Amino acid sequence: MSTEPQYYDLIASLPEDVQSEKQQWLHHSCGGNLQIGNNASIRCDKCPKEQPALSWFMTEPYQLSDTPPEAKEMDFSSVASLAGQVAGQAGKTWLSSFLTHVEID
Repeated sequence: MSTEPQYYDLIASLPEDVQSEKQQWLHHSCGGNLQIGNNASIRCDKCPKEQPALSWFMTEPYQLSDTPPEAKEMDFSSVASLAGQVAGQAGKTWLSSFLTHVEID
């Protein structure tokens, strides 16, 4: 079994409104597509930014930032919602690994 993290494009509805349209989430700083990994991190496919999912901030619908401007901090329920939506493609084992790696303060 591979120990390399497995990433999937972060295509999901808004965490607070799972009935909203699923869209590709973008990195606020550079406009790159965001990906979510089973190591509980989110990375950008355009720039080298990668950090734990709980350290990202929601700036606008379907956009996350690695710096906290006027932004809503992601909480456990938000990142779990995003990961749960990706699990449809990634699978139960991926989701289990993601939840195991989330570090809650």
